[in-house]
Amino acid sequence: MLITTNDEKISLKDLYQGASIFFIGGGPSILKQDLTFLSDRGICSFAVNNVAAKTIHPNFWCCIDNPPHFHANIWNDPTICKFSPYMYSKQIYYDELLDKFKLIRDQPNVYFYTNKMGFDHTTYLLEPVVCFGNIKGAKDSVGERGCRSVMLAALKLIYYLGFRRVFLLGCDFAMAHDRRKKNTAVGKTYSFPQYKHPSGVLTNNYAYRILNKRFVTLAPLFQQANFEVFNCTPNSNLVAFPELNLAKAVKLATEKIENDPNTFGYYGGRENLNRFGR
Repeated sequence: MLITTNDEKISLKDLYQGASIFFIGGGPSILKQDLTFLSDRGICSFAVNNVAAKTIHPNFWCCIDNPPHFHANIWNDPTICKFSPYMYSKQIYYDELLDKFKLIRDQPNVYFYTNKMGFDHTTYLLEPVVCFGNIKGAKDSVGERGCRSVMLAALKLIYYLGFRRVFLLGCDFAMAHDRRKKNTAVGKTYSFPQYKHPSGVLTNNYAYRILNKRFVTLAPLFQQANFEVFNCTPNSNLVAFPELNLAKAVKLATEKIENDPNTFGYYGGRENLNRFGR
């Protein structure tokens, strides 16, 4: 399912088996939440699109659109594990800081995934490709037409990597038009500066309705696969997954991490015998 920048197949399946992760969408609700915990020990995060360029610094990131749509801060960052459709493996993006175009396959920590169109909730988790939506005009398994979503790609990749508990943030599933067209346009449409035309806002809100329906059909299949998804987005219109208080989510994600670990006695002989009894 994954291909390296050298065109070699690679498996990262279940690398994070059983772990928890926070998925961060671009909804403006995250601007009202304290997300400083994302840099804490034991916390993994997965973001999509340009929310990862400035608003937050995730461990993982993915896109389904053309690479030039996404800021160089993402592509250039070696600490972010990036996933892009293989069809864009020879694409370029613009590095504004250096005033030059670059190939995304020349950047660090980039993987390409094989993808498909044609959403079928019964095979979504099982098929060895990433499905991020449906062909325009064609009906999917829940009777809806069209609608692509980077969230579908991200959740499939999260499951593939072995994470089994997901906490959703920034999944407002409701978009409002912001008349401002400068870089001050933030907090109403997205959590980062970006103007969206009114027709684009309508299209997104239409897509949220379809995604809600898809996730409702996926939710029981997620449960059967021991794939838990909780919505920690305040006032979200995403109704498919149970709501969970963010503080409780952070506690669950870090339940195996000690705040003040005692490292004494791990080196040496008798000290270990005294402490661990072996």
